[in-house]
This record gives sequence, structure tokens and C-alpha cells, in this order.
Amino acid sequence: MAGMHSMGTTITVEVELQLWLSTQAGQADACKVPPTAAQRVTVELPEGSTVEDLVRKLNMPVEWVGLVVRDGKAIPTVEKLRHGDKITLFPPLSGG
Repeated sequence: MAGMHSMGTTITVEVELQLWLSTQAGQADACKVPPTAAQRVTVELPEGSTVEDLVRKLNMPVEWVGLVVRDGKAIPTVEKLRHGDKITLFPPLSGG
């Protein structure tokens, strides 16, 4: 994978899935989480992975993610993740 510093190195990221994303992630079926509750999962990824890689690892299309937050700040889905990151994913928000 381009951008990886060394082959076989992995990072661990904590992910909080908000709103209906919590019921759509690959692991949600076993958890039976109510649609409005957040779900937290820990994901292991190759070093150099992006938010997009994380979303795919959760078996979700990237289009389902409207907002990504790390350390209280929005980041793009092409942002590289770091070991120990705490990431919150929100679906696209709309309203009026």
C-alpha cells in the first residue's frame, strides 16, 4: 500500500458510530443497537490508512459518512489515521 512506512505495521483506532450508522456497520448485527444510540468499536488497520479505509473496513460505503471528527475537529475522509485516534463518524445531516 502506498504511504505505508513498513509492511505489516498496524494501528488501532477507536470509532464511534452515530445515529443510523451504528446499525449499518459490519458488526452491528450482533449488537442489536437501537437506531439512535452510538456504537463504539475498535478497528485495526494497516499504518497509512485513511478514514476512507476505515469506513470500508466497517463494510460501509464512504458516501454514508457525512462528517468525520477527530479531537473535536472535522477532518476529510482522505485524512490519514494515527494509532490511538478516536474518530466519530456521522451520516450526512440534513434538515431545515
